[in-house]
This record gives sequence, structure tokens and C-alpha cells, in this order.
Amino acid sequence: MFSPYDELDYRILLKLRENCRKSASDIARELDENERKVRKRIDRMVELGIGKFTVIIDPKTFGYGITVDVFLEIDPQKEKSIMETLASIPELTYIANAQESNLISIEGWFRTNEEMYVFLRERLPSVDGVSVKSYALVPRILRDLDSWLPDLESFGIKK
Repeated sequence: MFSPYDELDYRILLKLRENCRKSASDIARELDENERKVRKRIDRMVELGIGKFTVIIDPKTFGYGITVDVFLEIDPQKEKSIMETLASIPELTYIANAQESNLISIEGWFRTNEEMYVFLRERLPSVDGVSVKSYALVPRILRDLDSWLPDLESFGIKK
């Protein structure tokens, strides 16, 4: 399988994932590579859209310790307004359409069980065209998008 990335790109990404503020010179030194080469690789990966540099906020530091995944059934005729309403809810960290056009998956973070209860039983059902199909409390998240990496073959590395 052809890949525009190689083992050096992978090693650079591992370093950036540890600390995206790490300088190219520090990464080059740690990888025993030329600083200019590392800087060019980082620039190229950014140009290719491999990722973006951002701060990932941990909801727990603001007291949001209760997570729930919710599956909604929506009226497809009202999808646009429903999605706009959902996008305006600060407790939601994830909103996605499912394969069927009338299903939506969301993730919410709450400070208390009472907040979550009111959200599930009152706030969501009050959105025109939305019904809560099911939900699951999430006591522990083992892996999130900020810790994901493609497999080694995506970098042309044989296992």
C-alpha cells in the first residue's frame, strides 16, 4: 500500500502527540535527525492535512465528570434546525449522523447526575423533532481521538 508518509513522519507524530508545542529542534535532537528535515516534514504534514495543532480541553478539570452517549431519532424534515440546536448545547462534545438519516449520536458531559437527568428527560425531548432512543453512561473512556494514530502500514512500515 502506497503512503505519502514514512517512519520518520510516524516518529515525529509520536513526539508531537506527546507535546504539540515541542520545537522542531527538540524533536530533531530526540530523534537524532536534521532540524531542517524535521521542520520540513512537519510543514508538509500540516499542508497535507494530517492534523491540526489545538488545545484539547479536559472536561473533568471544569467539574464535568459524568459522560453519557445518547442515540436520538429525529424528524428528517427538521434535521437542519435540530443540528443547529444540538450544536449550540455546550455540554455536547460530539454530534454525528448515523448511517440512517434519522439517527443522531451525541456525547454529553455533565457535572451532576441531576444535570444529566434533566438533559435526558427534559431538555432533549423539548427539541422539536427529537426523541431519545437510548443512552449509556460512560464510566471510563479508554481511548479518545486525541490518542489515536493510524496503523504502521499507513506510514509504509512493515509490522
